Amino acid sequence: MENLNAKEVKEIVIRFSGDSGDGMQLTGTLFSNTSALEGNGISTFPD
Repeated sequence: MENLNAKEVKEIVIRFSGDSGDGMQLTGTLFSNTSALEGNGISTFPD
């Protein structure tokens, strides 16, 4: 695999948006769980 010029950052923000019934709660839960299992610190703010 080629070097893609990856760089380490201190923090990032990822926002998911969708309407009721689109599976947004499930998407957020799966993303949060996977991120935590990989050792990342996470915070969630439901709106």
